[in-house]
Amino acid sequence: MESQLKVLIAYLNAFEEAYDHDDWNLLDAYFTEDATYEVRSAAPFGGKWTSLSAVKAQFKSIVDAFDRRFVRRIPESDGRPKQKGNALHFRWKARYLLADGSEFVLSGNSIAYFRDGKIFELVDEISDELAIAAQVALQRQQAGE
Repeated sequence: MESQLKVLIAYLNAFEEAYDHDDWNLLDAYFTEDATYEVRSAAPFGGKWTSLSAVKAQFKSIVDAFDRRFVRRIPESDGRPKQKGNALHFRWKARYLLADGSEFVLSGNSIAYFRDGKIFELVDEISDELAIAAQVALQRQQAGE
């Protein structure tokens, strides 16, 4: 688990750097070329993408369409990952600040499956209720811009 945990932490840090610099190639070292990313949720989040290039394109797409629309995004840890077989399960959350001074919190569960020291499958689970609330928060933000 220790090596997988190191890879996961490095990936999460690289994700934040990729977000900050809009350089999704920074994630190449953490995924296999045939990686898949699945979001089990309602729109705008739900879907499945296969191949490293498709995964990176989806990360860029969702942060451009959602995260970057808010005044500020504040990612937060939500506990230590738990090992189950060749996977690490972890909870996450992010606070989004709206132009009107309010905030919205999006949270979910993720599972990272590993092969040869890299993530070959990443699954995010976001409740449909939170996905709907996220849409409402985004609409409020866009109305207040």
